Amino acid sequence: MNITRVSQYSGIERTIDLPITQEQIAAYEKGAHLQDAFSNLPQDLREFYLTGIIDEEWQELFPPVQEEEGQFHIHHATGPLKFTETKSQPRKYVGFVNATSLDEAFKKSQNLDEEWNPGVRSTSVGDVIQDDDKFYLVKGIGFEELKD
Repeated sequence: MNITRVSQYSGIERTIDLPITQEQIAAYEKGAHLQDAFSNLPQDLREFYLTGIIDEEWQELFPPVQEEEGQFHIHHATGPLKFTETKSQPRKYVGFVNATSLDEAFKKSQNLDEEWNPGVRSTSVGDVIQDDDKFYLVKGIGFEELKD
């Protein structure tokens, strides 16, 4: 069925042949949720039906966010409590990795397929990853920002 809409974003009028029936339109107009009345339509075509906005306009409105890669500095615990979640213990700067997140920095500082920094062990619990002026303790699960 040909459906004509004016994009609420660009003001452009478009007609698209949507695989919908008059019964589906009636169900929507009687109060059915859009995703229920037009369950056979992908999300982008439901958006067109509702607002006239097409996928290309949606991508222009909300472009994908790309995190910028930066340097994450790695500090390994060296004291008798290394490999524990102890916040205050001696640490030694051992190098940096280029990454977009703490998770990626942790993964890149592992000696899995090859040494990330020759002669340096993998980053582990108790170590610290520095992102700009913030320091994060590596925990058993996740990270904890260290404050003063």
